Amino acid sequence: MLFNLDNLITVLAHELAHTILTDTKPESQEVNGGHGKEHDKICEELLKLIQNSEEYRELKKFWK
Repeated sequence: MLFNLDNLITVLAHELAHTILTDTKPESQEVNGGHGKEHDKICEELLKLIQNSEEYRELKKFWK
């Protein structure tokens, strides 16, 4: 299955990282499509934040 909760939050974290970097370090988004060390670090932190949230745990109960 390609579409599942884990893939969804990975995409959300990825795109949020681009949004954050566009506002805070726009020059980072001009190189390699915005995919660099800063992007990877922000993605990792966002994933942790999402996975540790009560909302994620609640949604995971209903995801099939």
